[in-house]
Amino acid sequence: MPGAVLLGVWLLAAPSSPFASSRVDDEALARASVAAVRGRVLGINSAWDGAVGAIYTQVSIAVDQSWGLAATPALVDVKLLGGTVGDVALVIGGQARFSVGEQVHVFLDVRPRDRSVSVTGMGRGKWTMADARSSSGVGRREAHGSGSGIVRDALSVANLDRLAALAGGRVDAAGARLRLPAMAVGHTAAVPHTASAIAARWHEADSGAAVPVDSAFGGHPLFPRGGLTQFLRGLAAWSAAGSLQLTAGVERGPRCFGNNEFPDGRISVSYDDPCGEIADTSPVLAIGGAYYSSSDVRDIGGEPYWKITKGMVVMDNALPKFAGMSTGCYEELLTHELGHAIGLGHASSSPAVMAPSLSPACVHRTESLPLQAPDLSALAAPYPPSTTSPGWPATPAGMTAQVTGHSVTLRWVASAGASPSAYQLQAGSVPGGTDHGSVVVNVPSFTAPQVATGVYYVRVVAVNANGASASTADLVVVVGTGLPGVPTALVAAGGPGGSVRMHWAPPAGAALTGYMLLAGYAPGDIAARITLGVPALVANHVASGTYYVRVAAMNAQGMGPVSPEIAVVVP
Repeated sequence: MPGAVLLGVWLLAAPSSPFASSRVDDEALARASVAAVRGRVLGINSAWDGAVGAIYTQVSIAVDQSWGLAATPALVDVKLLGGTVGDVALVIGGQARFSVGEQVHVFLDVRPRDRSVSVTGMGRGKWTMADARSSSGVGRREAHGSGSGIVRDALSVANLDRLAALAGGRVDAAGARLRLPAMAVGHTAAVPHTASAIAARWHEADSGAAVPVDSAFGGHPLFPRGGLTQFLRGLAAWSAAGSLQLTAGVERGPRCFGNNEFPDGRISVSYDDPCGEIADTSPVLAIGGAYYSSSDVRDIGGEPYWKITKGMVVMDNALPKFAGMSTGCYEELLTHELGHAIGLGHASSSPAVMAPSLSPACVHRTESLPLQAPDLSALAAPYPPSTTSPGWPATPAGMTAQVTGHSVTLRWVASAGASPSAYQLQAGSVPGGTDHGSVVVNVPSFTAPQVATGVYYVRVVAVNANGASASTADLVVVVGTGLPGVPTALVAAGGPGGSVRMHWAPPAGAALTGYMLLAGYAPGDIAARITLGVPALVANHVASGTYYVRVAAMNAQGMGPVSPEIAVVVP
């Protein structure tokens, strides 16, 4: 069964406890590192990097011991994304943080953009040492957010030595820049460089204005419709829980962490690491953060909050890192990173979307873990719920299509709820698809003349200033004559050894040229398209899992409507 092995590998490769920004254990993290060093922090300085217009922090470490390097250097400069310069801070969720004088053990990877070294796995690759020269010494690692750190892990010096010995085995440090030119004086260590002591929020929550969230063109390449469903659900989750409203913005080119558009007033989601910030070997999947400004400090619940002026989420470009990630895990990852973009740090307990690790059960879900008590508590401080803030519109209803020749008129009605200001029509050649494009209209109807012969799957989304509704179910619109009908009586069964048997009844009518079998990991998903010449399929060695399949008939005029979907369980 073409595509079946791929489906199974994708489903079975999921780890048991992935981190929200990195998803490997400590041994794998060590193997992904080019080097490890142990020593004392001599200095910390944050400044603007003129090459990209973003704030970075340079941490200088006097090295006592190293692994993975040809010789132990006297000094290593670690360059971290984020920091504070004057009245502006760039805060990256889960970033490692340092203080002058502390003894540290750090795993290092190489930033693709400029070959500087950073901490592997962000905060996960940095340990604070106690009695590092003693065999009974201990290294401690923190998971931290906008408040005080919380100790998560402790390892003995001996165990850290064992892990450090793995660094450089698979990835070497050739070409890495261990020393960097002195950065312009920006900010010293009086305040933690990640600005974790600074609370910030989007002040738009006070006026009810929504913060637009833009997505790079095409979305994520591994998820149905570019992960648009997961994107919209992530926005809706945060919008429903507090006074801050996030709304879908526009599709645009990829953006990085530069602040050249300051003040921007938007959140952007980019894919394929256009910033060259994440090493391919790094366990980091995504980076989320925001720019803070002290130009507008407001008191909320007795606490001062800086103004967030711009938020960013960047996904990595190494697609194998996402292997095994269900739509539920992806949605949880995206929602987590959006949490960083609205000013939230890591939660101190689980289960929580903002916990340092994804919930292991996400691999069995098609949707994210809902926001939990720790998430809601953290959100309520900067964004207390408002009973007067407007909501987003409900899903439209009663969608109909009238086809006259090659002219198609669509009509629908708005459901009860907040009034929509516009509607977005989406059309595709397969259920849930958008390959035929989308159009925004201001009234609940639309007429398209001269539509080509074919089968179209159409849905509508209502939008207003506060957000977007869920889309309607697909309406099947058939234009032109001579297309085949819907196959019927689709049945399938999985058997021993990964065997799969499927068959269906051909539609009555015109002669057929073949069939298109659509298969996915979740209802409505399309991960594989398989062309067949007969109304049956036999496959062996299909990996265990549940697959969702439907079939359409084809003739010389094109592909007809798809059959109802069924699930196939392969034991």
